[in-house]
Amino acid sequence: MIVSRNKNDYEKNFNHLAELLKLKLSSFDVVYTHNPWGEYGHEEHISVFKAVCVATKSTKPSIYVSSYLSDRSKQVFDI
Repeated sequence: MIVSRNKNDYEKNFNHLAELLKLKLSSFDVVYTHNPWGEYGHEEHISVFKAVCVATKSTKPSIYVSSYLSDRSKQVFDI
């Protein structure tokens, strides 16, 4: 599958992912996912974290992430 970097396509993909995750994660009490800064600043990892948060907003499982980061993470924190 080819992922477009077009903003509209990106938002559509994000919403689609959030809906799929909502169905898949609805019965989970605990979810482990990418961290908010995408480990090493990876945009797709950040997007997955945000999609998990949107998808689980109503069920509110415990969400765990790693504390891993790298030099590339600095761009996310604007350091």
